[in-house]
Amino acid sequence: MTTQFLGSLKSSFRDLNPRVSGWKIFVVALVPFLSSIFAYLQSANIWPAILGDEWVYSTNSRHAPAGEPLIAATSNSLYSFVLSITNACGPDFYQCAKGINAAFFGVFVLTVFLVSLRFLPFWHSAGVSLASGVSSLSVYTSLYLPESMFYATIGLFIWLVVVGIENWKAWTWVLAGAVLGISSLVKPHAWFG
Repeated sequence: MTTQFLGSLKSSFRDLNPRVSGWKIFVVALVPFLSSIFAYLQSANIWPAILGDEWVYSTNSRHAPAGEPLIAATSNSLYSFVLSITNACGPDFYQCAKGINAAFFGVFVLTVFLVSLRFLPFWHSAGVSLASGVSSLSVYTSLYLPESMFYATIGLFIWLVVVGIENWKAWTWVLAGAVLGISSLVKPHAWFG
């Protein structure tokens, strides 16, 4: 019984595999990594641009107790929790936030690659994901805002939905629902805009 369950789980995880092997796996990892580096370097010298919003998110993530925002009634609890690590950076907290945003942007580019691999040939998928990596969406890595993390979680959700449609297994849909819930903790007001 246990062996059958573990075998079933192992074959289920194979469904998440983007069906690439060898050197193509390197390309799948390289494109999001380079996109993250590009986005960070592009935004390294940019200072607060949307001062009101960035001040709210920065204050709530760096100075407020978990789940108790100091300013406004924002409930971006997961974003605030993750970005609270910028306290360890001292006066360079803004650069640390850009680094974290760039990492989440890389996850988003990876999800674009994984979704496009389900519909396009490999090199077309690489081009689409690289284009998304150098697009204007990367501007959000320069701001102390939850957009990069939100794009990453929504990208994961979309990828899981595409995988779920292809193989229709309950665990894929449960995982997709969990990721959608996580994205709601990142930026709940995005659902009403």
